[in-house]
Amino acid sequence: MPDKPSIFFCSHPLSALPFSIPPGSVTGSDGSGGEHSADPRLRRCTWSVVVLNANWDVVFWAGGVLDGKQTVPLAELFGGTMAHMLTVGDAVHYCDATYFVNGCKNGQHHPHHTNTLAWANLWKYRTGRAGSLLPRYFPSHTDPNDAEVNGLSAEGWLVNHLADHICDCIQAVAGVAFPIKKRVEFITARSAIILRRLAAVALYLAEHRDLDDPNCSVATCSKPK
Repeated sequence: MPDKPSIFFCSHPLSALPFSIPPGSVTGSDGSGGEHSADPRLRRCTWSVVVLNANWDVVFWAGGVLDGKQTVPLAELFGGTMAHMLTVGDAVHYCDATYFVNGCKNGQHHPHHTNTLAWANLWKYRTGRAGSLLPRYFPSHTDPNDAEVNGLSAEGWLVNHLADHICDCIQAVAGVAFPIKKRVEFITARSAIILRRLAAVALYLAEHRDLDDPNCSVATCSKPK
């Protein structure tokens, strides 16, 4: 298998890949930024792929840690790319990222202003794959009762839920070590104190500086009289 990620888990040995999707199956993929998704310094992204057969049994799954730049859009794209790399055959493919679904529907030559290399990599495997995956959007983190009330696909909810769960499980491997996390928290707190001090000095200068006095400088005007 080409381009195997550095941290990779799979239900099948590499020698058995790509996995042949059974008739009537559905597939799904996901990408997640984990607990610290909002903080680029601590964010560690994971991806996943799931295949459910016609009886809704999990017949294949894979997941891993995103290499390189850590962003959720890249994780979603990589998960979708791995779904094309690791499987062959036709199936509906559920994903909770609208940009992935729309990007696939817009075609290979649709221009992308970001993540252009990731999109090119996806289309390399999408066009050279035996069989096709039909992308279909499913809202993320949907309650199963809400999905039923709104007429959403039950199999879509299940495969999306499982893909999300695999990403969460792999976060235990992908997460930042505790000492590094505490160090970043310390630096963040120290930086906040420094910024508050600088803001206080700037406010004092703005209120006390005599703009008509040519001899008034930051050094002299910041001294208390």
